[in-house]
Amino acid sequence: MKEHWDKHLDVKRWIQCRKPKHILEVGCLEGDNTRNLMSLMPQMGYKLTVISDDLEMLDDGVNRIRGVSYIEIPKLEDNSIDMVILDTDHNYWTMEQELKALHPKLTEGAVIILHDVETFYHSSGMGMAYADGSAYPHEEIKNTTDKMGGMSLAVIDFLHYKRGSYKLLVWIPYEDGACLIEKNRKDLQFYEYRADKGQGNRKGSVVNA
Repeated sequence: MKEHWDKHLDVKRWIQCRKPKHILEVGCLEGDNTRNLMSLMPQMGYKLTVISDDLEMLDDGVNRIRGVSYIEIPKLEDNSIDMVILDTDHNYWTMEQELKALHPKLTEGAVIILHDVETFYHSSGMGMAYADGSAYPHEEIKNTTDKMGGMSLAVIDFLHYKRGSYKLLVWIPYEDGACLIEKNRKDLQFYEYRADKGQGNRKGSVVNA
C-alpha cells in the first residue's frame, strides 16, 4: 500500500480532504503504511487503530490490536470508523468476512481503501497461517475460491449485495491495483423533473429525502 501513499491512489490526499476522526488500518506487514499514517497524526489529529495478526506491540500513540481481522473488527464500536485501509490475506473468503464485519462499524460517508485489487482480481492468495496462533481457515478459503473466484470479485459482490449503501469512487490499476469505496450518506436528495409545456425542456426541483 505504501506505493499509493502520495501517488497513484494518493491516500495522503484523501486523508487531508476527508479529515477522518478515526482511521483503521487492517494488515500492516513491515509497518511502512502505519508510519506514513502516523506522520499525519499531529497535523490531522485523528485516532489510528491498527489490527494485524503479526503486529509488534509498541507504545507510540497508536491503538494496536494483535489478532485476526474478521475476529477483532466486530469488537470495535459501531459507527466509529471514518476510513479503513484494508490489506490482509488476499482471497475471496477473507475479504467477504472483513467487509461484512466492517459495515456496522463505519460512519456515514466513510471510505474503505483496498490494495492489490488488480493482482488478485481473479486469483487468490493464502497466508497459510496466522502469526498470533489463531486457527487458519484453509478449507473455507479454498472452497470459496474454487466457487467464487478472487479477492476483488468479493468486493464487487459486496457492492452488489449492499447496492444503495456503497459506491465505488476510484479504481487504480497501477502498482498491483487499489480502489476506494464509500459508504453512502443518508442525507441524499431526490430530484423530481417536470416537463415545461410548450418549451420541450425539463426543469428540475429538488425534493429533500
